[in-house]
Amino acid sequence: MLAAGALVLGISAIIGATAGPALAADKLLGVSCRQPRWRSRTVIPTVGYDIQIEEPGIFYLSFDNAEVGRIQARGVVDVVNKGRFAYIKGSPTMEITEFVWGGQVEILTAYIEKGDIEIVCELYSDGWLPENAQINMEQCLTANDNNVDAVVASNDGTAGGVVAALASQGLAGNIPVSGQDGDIAALNRIAKGYQTVVDTVRTQDVTKDQVLGMIILGKRIEEETEEDLASLH
Repeated sequence: MLAAGALVLGISAIIGATAGPALAADKLLGVSCRQPRWRSRTVIPTVGYDIQIEEPGIFYLSFDNAEVGRIQARGVVDVVNKGRFAYIKGSPTMEITEFVWGGQVEILTAYIEKGDIEIVCELYSDGWLPENAQINMEQCLTANDNNVDAVVASNDGTAGGVVAALASQGLAGNIPVSGQDGDIAALNRIAKGYQTVVDTVRTQDVTKDQVLGMIILGKRIEEETEEDLASLH
């Protein structure tokens, strides 16, 4: 893409923690999006979407992640609204983790206060990596003698780790697990009844393209609004 003369770069990273250093090493990072111009013509302005790339100079575009968390929690309590729940969260170093978890808490708090739901595990998964989430879920199952009724996992990667841990105990498909991202593996888990709740990147793709268009047109991006983006249609 770069050799073909790309003016901007849009990335949906799998792991944000590794994408940033890779871009930095290739000298592809732009400067802060609050700057009216990019520092050098040889630097490619970059937009990261959904997964935050933790490097300065990358415009970050995402869903309303608190609402994502609410949708996840609602999806789980639609299946099981009483019992022992586990939170398997994302990376402790990323803001998105807390936004998603905050939305989950908003929905589950009423059930917790009534005594219908008990949170038996609340664990961060470094890098949102499935293998870390699997370790977390294995520890949660061990600590609770497999007595867990539902798992609110914050994305499809962590959900994959959770389902792997459940499968090793013969529990996959018996315990609802949330997720998000629309990963093919997650869609397959939903089809098999191992997971519920998924979001789509289609709307976000449109917004990402609009933001890239604003950059190409030299528009200064500070706090983009629906009106700003609509003007690019």
